[in-house]
Amino acid sequence: MQKNIADVLCAKRRLSGKSIETWAAELGISPSTLQDYLKGIGNPTIHMVEHLAEKLGVEPLALLSGDMEPEKYQIALLLLDSIKAISDLPQPKRLRFAELFLDLVQLWEVED
Repeated sequence: MQKNIADVLCAKRRLSGKSIETWAAELGISPSTLQDYLKGIGNPTIHMVEHLAEKLGVEPLALLSGDMEPEKYQIALLLLDSIKAISDLPQPKRLRFAELFLDLVQLWEVED
């Protein structure tokens, strides 16, 4: 159960991009408690599981079971990593990427 909670929290935190302190404040828990949960060494009460689930917008059972559709999280994480890599490119390359991406999007458009 602790590993499942840690897995869900780690995925959600990575998606948020927030610091431990900021995210802990948003979750209404202390940074040290959040760190314990992220490491899989915390032992939350059922009340805390319900609290965290509510703050995260998931069902408590999903938090306990770790069943958070991991393939969707992996896709989201890959997208975030890609955006970061693109933002690090020089301006001319970012513009070229945007042009190519627009061409790709236009390929998906439904023709009448």
